Amino acid sequence: FHPQNPASKAVNYGLKSKFQHPFENWTAVKGNQDAWNQLWNGFREKVTWHRRHRNAIKSIFNKKAAKRLSGLLSDARKKIDKDPNNPPKWLAGGSSSTLVSKWASPEYQTKCQRNKQNRDTEQAKSSCVHLGGSRSAATLRIQFIKKYGRAPTFMEMNALMHKYADSDDWAGPRAEEVA
Repeated sequence: FHPQNPASKAVNYGLKSKFQHPFENWTAVKGNQDAWNQLWNGFREKVTWHRRHRNAIKSIFNKKAAKRLSGLLSDARKKIDKDPNNPPKWLAGGSSSTLVSKWASPEYQTKCQRNKQNRDTEQAKSSCVHLGGSRSAATLRIQFIKKYGRAPTFMEMNALMHKYADSDDWAGPRAEEVA
């Protein structure tokens, strides 16, 4: 999405304003066409595009909405853990109590433990971390072009994405191997 911020805000708006069912992830949303359409239409209220880009926009929307919903639900779990009587306002109706029940289930707890163990492996720890923060690679590239008047080389993009700005250290061994 370019520009990135308005599109990201539109995804956020679509999710928060139209979330009507206790979906625990984006796969569950996509399994309910009516719910997906509602979230898609919430997104469409805030942004427009040329009709020929519709399929590409839908694909990007699905990727961005999946990631954003995951983050929103993670934040909601933390907020509800701190104060069960004060769930996030965007969790409509009985969604929060249903989600709390799902999150407390043995199946969900097993899945969380397995994912935590996967994140703690050496392979995961040595993975390539992107350091652009909330800025995408495309945004970093545009900023580079504005600053230097030319497109960055592959190596310069690698440094932008994988080096700490304040210390010039690499984020991990895999990023340094490319250089």
